[in-house]
Amino acid sequence: MLKHSAARVNETRTATASDARTITTVFAVAAVILGLGVALTLASPLWFFVLFLTVVGLGVASEVRAARR
Repeated sequence: MLKHSAARVNETRTATASDARTITTVFAVAAVILGLGVALTLASPLWFFVLFLTVVGLGVASEVRAARR
């Protein structure tokens, strides 16, 4: 018979390690985006930079949403 979730007091929580890994990944991706953004801004027109950030931002948002499921 399945127990109610409130009755499970002896289970260890693994969310902390997973959350730390997710935060580290997000910060690493943000650092790469910032570095590439600066390089692209110095080397190309502004519209390309905005397009690049939009595409990468949507990709990162998708990855974060998938990781939280």
